[in-house]
Amino acid sequence: MSLKDKLIKIENYTGIYFKNDKTLFDCSIVTTSELQKKVKPPYTIVLKFYEGKKLKLEQIHIADARHTMKRVCDELQAKRDTVQIEKSFKSIRPLKMTFKELFDEVDKETIVSSKWKYVRKTYVNKHLVVLFDKSIDEIEVGYLQTLYNDILRSVDKPRTAHTAKQILSAVFNYAIKRKYIKENPAKDIEIQKYDNQVYFALSDEKALKLYDVIQNLSPVNKAIFAFLINGRRRGETLKMCWEYIDFENKIYATPDTITKADKSFSYPLTEDIAIALQELGPQTSGYIFPSEQGEHRKDIRTIWEKIKKTVGAEKMRLHDMRHLIGYRASKAQLPLHIISKTLGHRSIQTTMRYANVDTDMVANLLSVVKNTSNSDKK
Repeated sequence: MSLKDKLIKIENYTGIYFKNDKTLFDCSIVTTSELQKKVKPPYTIVLKFYEGKKLKLEQIHIADARHTMKRVCDELQAKRDTVQIEKSFKSIRPLKMTFKELFDEVDKETIVSSKWKYVRKTYVNKHLVVLFDKSIDEIEVGYLQTLYNDILRSVDKPRTAHTAKQILSAVFNYAIKRKYIKENPAKDIEIQKYDNQVYFALSDEKALKLYDVIQNLSPVNKAIFAFLINGRRRGETLKMCWEYIDFENKIYATPDTITKADKSFSYPLTEDIAIALQELGPQTSGYIFPSEQGEHRKDIRTIWEKIKKTVGAEKMRLHDMRHLIGYRASKAQLPLHIISKTLGHRSIQTTMRYANVDTDMVANLLSVVKNTSNSDKK
């Protein structure tokens, strides 16, 4: 068997392959999570890249067990990209390059996750289409600031305008590296302050009723909501596979392929999740919540509407279960980094949105200040 016949593509990486010497996998693509479970050093990763029109294969032998498979792949991706750029980098562009031409090149040439690639293209086509026909040499910060402010006024979520600025900055940074332009006109856009605090509360009585209702659902729905009530997102939950569950060590994983944060996380397998999964009948592989078509289940709106009606929380959104955890954990003054880990946030700044929603804490603080002030007067 030739080297090419032994190669299995590693998902979410470009030009990175696992050398399947021991035929551990009978597939054409594999995730880093699956590799982490089955492969132990020493093993071989192969980099594919081009020198001109000639395909090159470089074998990297990994013997260090201290690094996770994802870290190894991330480092090798950076190495591979550097080699590729050094071999093929060109700084030639049309005499009058439009923003649309620049973005199409960025979309084609840069290596990002499929999720971010989709988000980036959607934002550009929806909010930045007015830039398409403009020459990149003529786009100035004043014009972009006006565009940013217009987006801010026209959308429900201020974060949309901030994301548009991030995309613009990245696109123009690419142009600078390619020597198409000298300065980034997006870097001086002034970010407008906005309130992204999460204001959500559910009475203790209704919260307890919510937990009770979940315990009495059908086995499948009980398992779904066991994950949700423990902080998982809907998309993460419905894409969960049996391979991610480790009953022996009482942990489960959410690989970067299913998380919003594009990072892999591991969590304790709580008793309620473990019991719910045991009731389903554990399998060795495949989706935990498959659809009739063999894919993962995509919709739980019907059962969620019934739950809300039973609990008496008709205005509660499914995502509010995560807010409920953040709110109550913040109220209990648990450390923010613990809450961040529990909710799978990419950064602690996201978690800080819950830190100021407790009106009781504010009232107590004001009471202390008033009492102190009265004492000072005496």
